[in-house]
Amino acid sequence: MKKIFYLFFVFTMLIGCHESSNPSKIMAFDKIEYVHSFPKSYTLSNEKLVDWDLIGMKQFRIVDSLLIVSTNDKNGFWSFFLADDLSFKGSFIKQGQGPNEFIYSPDIINSSFQREKDLLIAYIYDFQTGRLYKMNVDDSFSTQENILELTKDNLPPFLFDFAIIDDGIFYCKEIANEQTQQLRYILNHGEKETPIKFDRLNKAQVAKGEDFNIISSITVKHPKKDIIVEAPITLNQINLFSCMGELQKTICVGDKLDNIGSIENKIQWMRIYTYGAVRTYNDFFAVLRIGDDKKTFQTTRKSLPIIQLFNWEGEPIAEIKVNRFITSFDFDLRNKYLYTLDGPTDEFYRYNISSILNDIIPNLTKK
Repeated sequence: MKKIFYLFFVFTMLIGCHESSNPSKIMAFDKIEYVHSFPKSYTLSNEKLVDWDLIGMKQFRIVDSLLIVSTNDKNGFWSFFLADDLSFKGSFIKQGQGPNEFIYSPDIINSSFQREKDLLIAYIYDFQTGRLYKMNVDDSFSTQENILELTKDNLPPFLFDFAIIDDGIFYCKEIANEQTQQLRYILNHGEKETPIKFDRLNKAQVAKGEDFNIISSITVKHPKKDIIVEAPITLNQINLFSCMGELQKTICVGDKLDNIGSIENKIQWMRIYTYGAVRTYNDFFAVLRIGDDKKTFQTTRKSLPIIQLFNWEGEPIAEIKVNRFITSFDFDLRNKYLYTLDGPTDEFYRYNISSILNDIIPNLTKK
């Protein structure tokens, strides 16, 4: 009996080793840094409910001096407010299939906002058509008309991730191989390129017919630099890389990387949601750690989420424990607020976190 048990144990260990060494079951770079704790920890309190008449809020984002909310309003998918007093500036981007119209609300998080001749400009990718639009935000406010122009009409449609790296250079990610893989590549002035570093991540694969979300991720670019943050929604890791440079590393929050095969062996309800949102800033990036299994998250929700902050070397800075359930967040660094949104309830809250930011930001800007 002992011999049988020993053979079973060895067989199990061999399977485990084989799985962990299978490149299609690990979505990570060779360089892995493990994070077991954060230097600083804070707990939120004294929140203020933002009571406005917006239904079906999907996403929101702080840009410059503005707070922008994406909704289901077909007459204006994006609503703009001043971040300091939340005064309304206008709603733009209409639903339709005509010129300069969108079938669905475009992704506000991965749209690129920048100043051009002292005007705020938004570059917006249309998922359905592969078109890239340029929105003059300031002129739209002045005229209360959507000042939008088409700048590129031949990008691949239905990209799962898209980011502008430089003029004519784009980061892209699409589903491939019968929805079992996701392929990352660069469009360099119309030419498709796949850097060698992407090969390691692109090999990650789920079994045919499995839930593709096991390897799905939230991807956001640095506001100015060529650095991408990729946080999977079911894996306990963050991939940090540049498209044209050398940076490539994986941050594992835990003792070991999650294995895709091990997750596939769990029933759907028992699979863990790890990251629910990513936000990037000049000095740091932040991710929203969920931590509930799928059944709990969709029914009762038990684990209060945590906002984890890292510098751009991937080193942990701080964690902020949220005192309520949320699905999205963003920092207003100018006015030192944290805003949170809970999608299922449409609850939008504001926290004064000046003391937290004063403790964190000075340490970052010295580096």
